Order: sequence, then structure tokens, then C-alpha cells
Amino acid sequence: SIHGLGLNAGQSVEVMLVNSVGQTIWSDHASGTRFAAGYDIDLSGIAEGIYTLNVRQDGKSHSFRLVVNR
Repeated sequence: SIHGLGLNAGQSVEVMLVNSVGQTIWSDHASGTRFAAGYDIDLSGIAEGIYTLNVRQDGKSHSFRLVVNR
């Protein structure tokens, strides 16, 4: 789950998962309310590797390193 970023519940949130060569391999738009309640991402179809998770809202961006290792 992703939460606690101080995002505005009244605005939509864009979430993108980017691989190590800069390709967006997954993306979603969610309401700020849904995102604030806890946002789950299903990684079952994602190959092992290092990714960047980008969360954007209203011109602000948060990036997180995500390692998928099974």
C-alpha cells in the first residue's frame, strides 16, 4: 500500500511504474480520496528488477525506488 504522501484528496493522482530503461510499464489514475485510503499495486505480472514508482498530483511529483525480487 502507498499512503501518507500528503496528497490532496480532492484531486486525481497519476501513478506510473517505470523500468530501468525509462519505459512506462504500468500506469493508473486514481482519485485522491482512493489514493489517500491506501493504494495497492498488483505486481504479480511484473518481472524481477529495479523500477521507479512515480506519483504525481497538481504539478508535484514523488518518486520511489521499487525492487521486485521473488
